[in-house]
Amino acid sequence: MPKLGVHRSRAPLSAPFVDVSTADIVNRASAIEAVAEDLGLVSIVELRSARSDVTLRSESRVRQDGTSRAGSSASRANPNCRTKRIFDVVVTLIAIVALIAVFVVVAIAVTLDKPGPVFFRQWRGGRDGQRFQIWKFRTMTCLEDGNDVRQASPSDVRVTRVGRVLRKTSVDELPQLLNVLRGDMSLVGPRPHALAHDAIYSRLITEYAERQSVKPGITGWAQVNGCRGETRDIAAMERRVKRDLQYVRHWSLRFDIVIMLKTVRVLLRPSNAY
Repeated sequence: MPKLGVHRSRAPLSAPFVDVSTADIVNRASAIEAVAEDLGLVSIVELRSARSDVTLRSESRVRQDGTSRAGSSASRANPNCRTKRIFDVVVTLIAIVALIAVFVVVAIAVTLDKPGPVFFRQWRGGRDGQRFQIWKFRTMTCLEDGNDVRQASPSDVRVTRVGRVLRKTSVDELPQLLNVLRGDMSLVGPRPHALAHDAIYSRLITEYAERQSVKPGITGWAQVNGCRGETRDIAAMERRVKRDLQYVRHWSLRFDIVIMLKTVRVLLRPSNAY
């Protein structure tokens, strides 16, 4: 009469590892261990050795998954990286050299039009809320900078004759190239607002502060998508902030170049600039 034996099946080596929690593995192994020991099929030493091996494999799998997720997060493009800064400086230097004659002509025109300084400087909110003075060609008869700053509006009587042309063509923004060289701004980024406006909208719009996690720009994703000029109500500012956050969260050097090219097209067909 043939001997009855216990057939122990072995899973093929190529079988994929089933990802279950360590707690489940320990509980199931303990139950199997008790039954197998009662039947005398395997020794308790063998079972505990196998359980330890499986537990280690599970924990190693968890660690590898965590490392992979961390690496993926770290590889996301950083809009404050050195590559963007080098790009800003190189393009800015080229632009200043190419536009030096425009600077001179505009400075003379501003001086002859209305008495006062050539440049207008105003405190704005920069990266992480740090204050800096933004530079523009003077386009108004007033130099507002404080707790009460009124945005320019169509047919604004404060705008000078030369100033109206400069604002329409956005030439008044050219001195901000100096802000880029100083490191206060970038060529592309969310437009900086007056400190008084930052204080208001940061209370009204939940994600407003996130737009200041990067340097402000001379042009931005919001501006090339029609969100420029006066923000007459909270909805207008919310639309602008939405575009700014899209830029912050999806930044790449290619994205900057696309925005700069779109800016040229916007300047050729200006709207909401007054």
